[in-house]
Amino acid sequence: MIDEKADISAFIQMWESYKANNVNNERLNYYFKTYIINNKTFSVENFFKITKWDRHSCGINFIPTSKSYEKFGPNVTIVNFICTDEESEQYWNNLQNGKLTYGTFKAIKLPDPDKEPNSEEIEISTYDIYEIMHL
Repeated sequence: MIDEKADISAFIQMWESYKANNVNNERLNYYFKTYIINNKTFSVENFFKITKWDRHSCGINFIPTSKSYEKFGPNVTIVNFICTDEESEQYWNNLQNGKLTYGTFKAIKLPDPDKEPNSEEIEISTYDIYEIMHL
């Protein structure tokens, strides 16, 4: 049985251990699938505020079975948030009024010097994120 109130980072460490040893754990896969569906830990407005308003980079860690993890690996650093002026005003109003939104947003990720020389526009789902780190 999985204790759903436990810290997700402990489950991620367990998942990485199982993966390193080629052990398939259906309970962990189910736990992460359920976690992603219900995940409202971070909102679109969180990333808007950090990267657009405060002008900071932001490291993002993904849930291992998420689509973002499949696309980008375990983590990515975003350096800018992409939105129109109207969207920017809406996100700011949402922050002020506590009306947070969840789902996908577009951002510019820090380039990987080993793979691509330029920054890249990506789309990320807030449901796939379990941790952020300000830089």
